[in-house]
Order: sequence, then C-alpha cells, then structure tokens
Amino acid sequence: FPPERPMTFVCSSWLLDPQLRDWLPERSNILRFGELFELVGPASYANAGGHDDVWRFVFAARPGTPVEELPEENTLQRSMLAGLQAGVEFQTRLGGLKRERLGL
Repeated sequence: FPPERPMTFVCSSWLLDPQLRDWLPERSNILRFGELFELVGPASYANAGGHDDVWRFVFAARPGTPVEELPEENTLQRSMLAGLQAGVEFQTRLGGLKRERLGL
C-alpha cells in the first residue's frame, strides 16, 4: 500500500444535517461530530430516511407518530421538537471525514 494512497471515511446520517445548527445548543456534541465531516453533494443526494431517523433515534418513536405525542424528556428532544413544530424537514446528509482529521 503506497503512502500516497488517499484514505476516505464517509458517514451518511441525520447527524450531519446542517439545519441542526439552528436548533441544537452550541455546546452540542452532535454539532461537534458534524464538524468533523465535509458534506458531499446536495441534500437530495443522500436524503432518504432523514426525517424518519429523527423519529427513531431521537424520540424512539415510529415515523409518522404525531408530533404532539413525541416525548420532551431531554434537551435533544426539546430542541428537535421545536424544529419539527417550525416545519423543518431534517435530512440525511453524506459527508467525508475532513482530511486534517485523518492526519493527511
């Protein structure tokens, strides 16, 4: 394996949605995680399932559960619920780990 060979790590997740900056606290570890990645392509490139993933992973609820029935037990849930009530469609985004994070 030649040392010049480029190395890439990718992530496809709702955690990379730049809209999260508008709803999560500035100190959020989710935002810090997102900063490790450079987004690849437009939102539509990897959007499948982002909104549903928020239901599953943030609220432990089935997609389509009425917003009024979603729990508000922690800061993440309250922040995301505020976005949902404002009409935000959270998206899955595709990102590559920034090269400086790889030491390249």
